[in-house]
Amino acid sequence: MTYNMKKIMNRAHGIYEIAKTIIPDALFSECLKEAWRSEKINMRFDARYTVAFWTRTGYEQVAIVPANGLDDLYKKTQNGVVSDSWSREADVNLLTPLPVFEGKEYGHRSTMTDDLFINQRTGIAYEVDMIGFHPLTMEEKAERLPV
Repeated sequence: MTYNMKKIMNRAHGIYEIAKTIIPDALFSECLKEAWRSEKINMRFDARYTVAFWTRTGYEQVAIVPANGLDDLYKKTQNGVVSDSWSREADVNLLTPLPVFEGKEYGHRSTMTDDLFINQRTGIAYEVDMIGFHPLTMEEKAERLPV
């Protein structure tokens, strides 16, 4: 495998649209498969993810959660699956305070479609889809999460 192919595979998530127009379809398809496989391998290790909820005013980063990949993270951020309230777990680092209603503190809602998971190590952001997760380009990430 050439240096250029490795470079393209490592950056396939961030330059998807550009690469698609430059590289022949068959080669591009193989590059994407390899990049996805390597991301799956990377996600096997314990990583920390920022969870950002979609609100009426845009995305709000609510917590940093350790997980072994996106499927594990999604399961961990569902209320009533792993625990009664995922945001009250000891290993969760809250970035926003828990909601209070009529003087009682509640946990954050479960993750749902259009919420974001951002891998702290790689910086890659994933949008929760109806089925699975969609990696965002750098432009999409910057658009949704202004610094």
